[in-house]
Amino acid sequence: MLYVILWLILCVLVGAFASSRGRSFIGYALLSVIISPLISFIIVAVLGQVDKPAPASTDTSSAPQTKKDDSGLDL
Repeated sequence: MLYVILWLILCVLVGAFASSRGRSFIGYALLSVIISPLISFIIVAVLGQVDKPAPASTDTSSAPQTKKDDSGLDL
């Protein structure tokens, strides 16, 4: 019984480690339940940090400016 509790605690720790690296807590916790917390920890460590895309900016100052036709001709 102690081994089962220790196994589940290690699985939760692997999930927390995965979450800190931008990966799925539930996914890696379940993966470590199925295979092994040690192997899952190694997988997360080797995969590394997830690069999150930069948020879209609403600043239009860098957008290309369109030139208005100020010739004064009304056609």
